[in-house]
Order: sequence, then C-alpha cells, then structure tokens
Amino acid sequence: MLHLLRLKLGDATFQRALQTVYRRFAGKPLSTEGFQAVLEEVSGRDLDALFDYWVYGDRLPELRVYWEAAQRRLTWRVVGDEGTLQGVPFQLAVQQGAQVRYVDARASALQLPEATERPEVHPVGILMKVVYP
Repeated sequence: MLHLLRLKLGDATFQRALQTVYRRFAGKPLSTEGFQAVLEEVSGRDLDALFDYWVYGDRLPELRVYWEAAQRRLTWRVVGDEGTLQGVPFQLAVQQGAQVRYVDARASALQLPEATERPEVHPVGILMKVVYP
C-alpha cells in the first residue's frame, strides 16, 4: 500500500507527507484514518477511493492479458479496481523464456515480433490477479 501511495502521489509529495506524519506523531499512535488525512492534506488529493479499495476492501483487481498469436501482439487492461490505478505509473514484467522486458502498464500494448508463444506477464510492485481470458 505504501508503494502504491508513493506511485499515486509522486516521490516528493509522498516524502513530505511521511515527514509531516513523523513530526506530528513521533512516539504517538496513528490510525489509518489519521494517516490518510495527513496524506490528503499534504497532497491536496482525495484518497477515499484508494483507501476504500486497497485498505478496507477485500478483493484484488485483475490484469487481463490478451495474446494475439498471429499478430504477435500483447495487450492488457486492468479491471475491477474502481479506477484507483488510473494514471499510476507501474510496470509489467513481460517474460519470454529467459528474456524479461519491463514496460509501462499504462501503454496497454506491446508488439513482440520475435515471440512464438504467449509471454508471461507479471505486475511489478502492485498486487493483482493476472488472467489470460
């Protein structure tokens, strides 16, 4: 969750928020709601949907991966995350045999001219179920 928040808010904003939390709550208890409030205050962003899904929710989004063998084209999309990952810069590891490529998940497609069989795709740093429909 902390990694996701860092990706969503950006490194500088996330670091400022953590410094604010440390100054205000050093040696004191901090609730999840209090942590969210500080993040929202520092970032100026509403994080209700993100916390509702990723902290209080009980499911994972799906990364649906489609392999078009004839075109050697790999496409993907995230479903079921209530839009919380929209715009979040995370990567996918696309593995073909021993070769692994890291691609921006926001790209949604990759041409693999040398591919002969479906590559394996793994989200990097984000929990989700990978589905090959």
